[in-house]
Amino acid sequence: MENINEDFELYAQLCNATDDDWEAAKLVKLAQEKQNDWFGLWVSEMVRIAKPGAAVIVEQVSVPYCNDIDDWGGVSQDFWRSGVGNYGWDIDPSSIEMEDDKVFAETRYHVFMRKNIQS
Repeated sequence: MENINEDFELYAQLCNATDDDWEAAKLVKLAQEKQNDWFGLWVSEMVRIAKPGAAVIVEQVSVPYCNDIDDWGGVSQDFWRSGVGNYGWDIDPSSIEMEDDKVFAETRYHVFMRKNIQS
């Protein structure tokens, strides 16, 4: 990565591609799937080490890069409920709550989940 700004500019171009550009759409989709998997794996570890019934809290989650190209890129709020099944989190799906960040970033949010009491 000689010039990281150049890489971000190329990614922004992909995000702004027209509907006719199926290749750009596919690349954006693949990149977001990789981002989801990265989040899924580290949240899996947080859930794994949490005691039964403990809260698992993730703060300052960024939205996907194409939704806010001025941020690092993260996951959509829909990701969290699907993550229970997709990544096998031992989480009570009804405990998942999200709140928009009101202090630092308009497009970030916080997530609260509770580990199942019995696995």
